[in-house]
Amino acid sequence: MKRKVDSLHDLSSCVVERSKAEDLEEIQQLKQSNDKLLTEIEQLRMDHCSDVEELVYLRWVNACLRYELRNYQPPKGKTAARDLSKT
Repeated sequence: MKRKVDSLHDLSSCVVERSKAEDLEEIQQLKQSNDKLLTEIEQLRMDHCSDVEELVYLRWVNACLRYELRNYQPPKGKTAARDLSKT
């Protein structure tokens, strides 16, 4: 009887140690996964900032070009695209 109790105690100790080892391994994997996700989030933020910066620049260029077209006076005898759309 004592042997069985000792055997069960040893077995339960082994299971607990294995469980702790598995838990520690899972914790390590979750930390690595978290670090990877944080890196991806930071990269997405940087990409988003770059996209917004490019969009602002393109809108500025578009406004400048519209202003230039609005104020463009073609030389005498030449037709501008703006004049073609009026016919």
